[in-house]
Amino acid sequence: NGIQEINGTWDIGQPLASLTVNAVAGSWFPNPGQVVTVNDLGPFSVNWLVQTIDRPNLFQPDITITLARPQPYLHEPVSGGAAAATSQQTTGGSSAAAAAIAYAQAQIGKPYIWGGENPNSGFDCSGLTQASYQSAGISIPRRSQEQQAAGPAVPAGIVNLLPGDLVFFGATGVPATHVGILVSTDAASNIATMIDAPYTGVNVRTDTFTATTGAGWGGDIYQGASRPAA
Repeated sequence: NGIQEINGTWDIGQPLASLTVNAVAGSWFPNPGQVVTVNDLGPFSVNWLVQTIDRPNLFQPDITITLARPQPYLHEPVSGGAAAATSQQTTGGSSAAAAAIAYAQAQIGKPYIWGGENPNSGFDCSGLTQASYQSAGISIPRRSQEQQAAGPAVPAGIVNLLPGDLVFFGATGVPATHVGILVSTDAASNIATMIDAPYTGVNVRTDTFTATTGAGWGGDIYQGASRPAA
C-alpha cells in the first residue's frame, strides 16, 4: 500500500543496482540505511538498502525513495580461456558486503557490550563488524586495529567507498580504536552513513561521519576504510 511506481536498473557491469520508488509518505516512510525487501519483481526481488528520501515539502504526501544494492563483483579476465576462469575465486565480493550489511542492520537496537560479539547479549564495535562478515562467510580479525591492518585498504575519498566497507576511527597517528560498517554515502555533502556499536549506554545504531581522512568524529578522526569483501 502506498507504492505508486517502481523503476530500476540492474547491470552486473556496474557496482550498484538501483531502484527508484514513488510512494505516499503517509503509507510508507522508511529511513536511510533501512533494509527493505522487494517481492514479485523478477531479479529485483531481493533485499535493498534505502539510500535517500526526497520529499518536496512536508505538506505534500508524495516521496521519492532511492534504493541501492551492491552487484556481484566481476573479476578481471584471466589467461587460459573459460576453463581457467572457472577456477578463479568467486566467493566474497559485493554480495557478501550486502549480506554483512543486512546482518548489521538487524542488530540495530541491541546493547553495546564491551567484548560482545553475538546478538543474544550485544556487541562492541569490532564484535559487530566481525559477526556481520561471519554471517556472509568471510572471516576477519576480532579487534578494530587488526581489522584495519588486515585490509585491503580503500583509496581515500568518498567516491571510492562502497556499502559494506569497514570504516575506522581513532586518534591521529595510532591504530583505530573504533570501526563501523558503511551503508551509504552522499558525495554532494561528503557525508557517509554507517552502522556501529558506539559505546557503553548507547545501542547499536546508524551514525554519520565526514568521509575525509583526518576529519573529526567526536574526539577522534576518520582514519580510512578497508574492503574485506573485495
